[in-house]
Amino acid sequence: MVGSGTSGQLLCPARMAMSSANFENALATVRNQSFAENKLSTARQIATSNCLTVNQISLLASLLSFEDNKLEFAKFAYDRCVDPGNYFNLNNIFSFSSSVESLNQYISGRH
Repeated sequence: MVGSGTSGQLLCPARMAMSSANFENALATVRNQSFAENKLSTARQIATSNCLTVNQISLLASLLSFEDNKLEFAKFAYDRCVDPGNYFNLNNIFSFSSSVESLNQYISGRH
């Protein structure tokens, strides 16, 4: 269960990520959204209610069309990640180095 943390506190201390079956359903739900903003909103809703692995966050973000949306989701999902030490793997989802830099600055500010 996702807890309600404060600034700098991870919200998934139990380190229990969303199950594979539930995650596949979540991916399908995001995929079925017609508009970019709806995809982002749905991805955020999934992350709000579930703890996710870096790989799951990456897969959700890859369904988002726009760089800004990917970055926003990556920042939003950070506190809901069960393996934040692997967050560097998200660098591959971005087309621009400025997005990677922005995410890294955000993460540095969380500690």
